[in-house]
Amino acid sequence: MSTESPNDSSGGIARKTNKEVNIPLVEPSVEEPAASSSHNQPPKQSGSSDLLPTQYKQNPNANIGSTQKSASQTPVSFERGQGTKPQLPQQTLSSPKTKPTDNVTQSEPPVVRLLDEEVLQKSRSLWREVEPKDMNDRVEHVATDHKIQDGMQIVAASRRGKSHAQDGKYREDAFSLAISGDWLVAAVADGAGSKPMARVGAQVASQAAIDHLCQTLSKPPKDDDTIKHLRGALTGALVHALACVSAEAAYRGSQVDVNDFASTLLLLAYRQTSGNPLVGIAQIGDGGIAAMLKSGQCALLGKADHGKFAGEALFLTSGETMLTWVNRVQILELTEPVHLVLVATDGVLDDFTPSFGTLANLFHEIEPIREATAPEEWLSSWLTYEKRSSFDDRTMAVLFPRSMS
Repeated sequence: MSTESPNDSSGGIARKTNKEVNIPLVEPSVEEPAASSSHNQPPKQSGSSDLLPTQYKQNPNANIGSTQKSASQTPVSFERGQGTKPQLPQQTLSSPKTKPTDNVTQSEPPVVRLLDEEVLQKSRSLWREVEPKDMNDRVEHVATDHKIQDGMQIVAASRRGKSHAQDGKYREDAFSLAISGDWLVAAVADGAGSKPMARVGAQVASQAAIDHLCQTLSKPPKDDDTIKHLRGALTGALVHALACVSAEAAYRGSQVDVNDFASTLLLLAYRQTSGNPLVGIAQIGDGGIAAMLKSGQCALLGKADHGKFAGEALFLTSGETMLTWVNRVQILELTEPVHLVLVATDGVLDDFTPSFGTLANLFHEIEPIREATAPEEWLSSWLTYEKRSSFDDRTMAVLFPRSMS
């Protein structure tokens, strides 16, 4: 019998399915060049919203990073006190051109505050596109894909971030899409920036997970128990992904360890039934999976992993995650048709939630993809948006109904 995470909360856009836990509800509503950190995450700006999920309300400045990520820092505003200023003796400055009795008043230099657009404009020319010197395990800087099934479609795009381009490194995000019977499936992975084989781990994990999902979901469920069948497929995909990453590490010899392939892994399986849509998700690490329904309601469907310390994240290869994989799988029957469903790495999601806005802002930004002639190209172009303190790799998969026009 599966055990659900105690931190999940009902959001109202999904009903319990076989004692599944409902998703949390969020009402509808991106400095530049810096020394690269291990997971390419800069300090976050503070901010909050009453519309944020419960886990963000408890700690609005929480941020997830890699094992070696720098912790998110909360900007602190210092205000002048209202007490009486101490009386200091007036100083008299003298120089060859001034008389000893001439008082020189020193004023503080003006504080210049630049708007976000001004900072972006001034720093735009400082960023460079450097090609990696390492010719092993080459990864394209941009990748896209597009799958169509009946009335639904799913697209994905991934782009190398500014920090990796500046340092002459490869993109460490990866994704994989597929169709298996009447299921649309997607995997998104984000390699740990501090690990030497992170990009390989992300590629292997995402592809292995999709291969397992396709193989399992193509078979009919035993005893017609679709919920149990889907849960087993997602849990098995996590296990198979780790097994393939471990095999890759072993194949490369003793000079590398399986932890050198550390990566997050987010999975989505979607099927349009005769009633309401059936969605299965699994998540290990940061990033997020979210849905917007036809009515405009939107919510996070999963929960990002927090490590033991600030700025730390868990990965597929983290030993402590293996004992909780069953809890990381959720099966949801949505209460109405979907408008958009997304799976994104933290390079995208952290630009919009929780510190800089709400989920609805992100869904509003990608709304035009529904009418795009080549949605994968539109998404790839959109991922080039500019935002202060945002220079990580960006990867997103988006599922939505096909336009019949």
